[in-house]
Amino acid sequence: MPRTVYKNRLNTSSPDVVVQGGNLLQVMDGFGASETYLGGQSDGVMDLLFDQSSGIGLSLMRVGINEDGVSMGTWSNITKAVARGAKIIALPWSAAAVQKDNNDLFNGGHLLTGSYGAWSDSLAAFQATMIANTSGVSSLYALSVQSEPDFSAPYATMLYTTAEMVAFWKVLAPKVAALTPRPLLVSPDTASWSTAWSYADALLADAVAAPYLDRVAGHQYAGMGASTGNWRGRKWMSEMSTFDSFDGSMTNGLVVAAQIHAALTTGGASAWIYWWMVRAGQSDNEGLHDTSSPTKRLYVLGNWSKFVRPGMTRIALSGSVSNVDMTAFKNTSTGDVVIVAVNTSASIVRCTFGLEGSAPPTYVPWVTSSAFNLQSQAAIPGGSAFSVTLPALSVTSFVGAAA
Repeated sequence: MPRTVYKNRLNTSSPDVVVQGGNLLQVMDGFGASETYLGGQSDGVMDLLFDQSSGIGLSLMRVGINEDGVSMGTWSNITKAVARGAKIIALPWSAAAVQKDNNDLFNGGHLLTGSYGAWSDSLAAFQATMIANTSGVSSLYALSVQSEPDFSAPYATMLYTTAEMVAFWKVLAPKVAALTPRPLLVSPDTASWSTAWSYADALLADAVAAPYLDRVAGHQYAGMGASTGNWRGRKWMSEMSTFDSFDGSMTNGLVVAAQIHAALTTGGASAWIYWWMVRAGQSDNEGLHDTSSPTKRLYVLGNWSKFVRPGMTRIALSGSVSNVDMTAFKNTSTGDVVIVAVNTSASIVRCTFGLEGSAPPTYVPWVTSSAFNLQSQAAIPGGSAFSVTLPALSVTSFVGAAA
């Protein structure tokens, strides 16, 4: 198969886009996917998802906690993900029926005040439960207090008002803070990005609750607007997929690219997590990996997850190119730079980059398109300015190592 050719042009005095290496935005916590409800996955699938060398290098795996305080997925998936360098985020869908005011595991319902102690004990114990049921796993990275406390559905769900959330948080948080190691404590993963801030603001307004808040999380299903409210820390987009008819092509891949771009830029998210790692028999797009073969959206996510590692910082861009969305990231310790360019045009696009500050001497392009699955291309000269040709309907990561 022919490889995409990138040319460094001579006329780079007026770049289309300037990468502002000194204009630092959010620090990244990583990219991931959920294994909730899924059966055990093969080593090959887990390599593709979590191995940074042979796969797309997801750094986060999201795990559900059921009403008995154990995993809603499969313990072996946690073992395999951690062995490949991933960190585990856990959260509950619902407490037991007898602990809720509707006496039903399904259809929402609120946690009874008298159950705050028992349910908080169960959640705080999950780290130890997980370690006991896995191999080589020594810690839980983060615990979110609830999945979608603002959404009732005919499956395991549980509701909290903001006042109820603050009251329960003050029971749970000291127990989590006493754990060794201590997981990050995350505000409830709201069904809508826009409602995350009401829960966060309620927690921040309480002098007892506020010091325990480490991250704020919300889902992207209703779109991605700029965050509002008083939270100034890191924000996680913790669940997204689409439910239209299955499409593993680049058409859907570009839909996912637009979602990621919006979350990082408009939402300022430090983490982006797809709903399911693997499609579990559904005829829609809830899984990254198809039951028979990888999808283009999997490789598109890899254009960020493989190269934009936890601890890197998104940096600002000035200028624009028609039909191209761009994000840029920097390792502030090493000076490495990653630029991700999404060409939504059906034609090739030529673009010139300028870089402020120190710049990598070369870049390796990695392309996802109808022809390529996150495939590396020949290295190109970098420096303070360089020009490239972006393939039609593609996502390209330009990965530059500092000299």
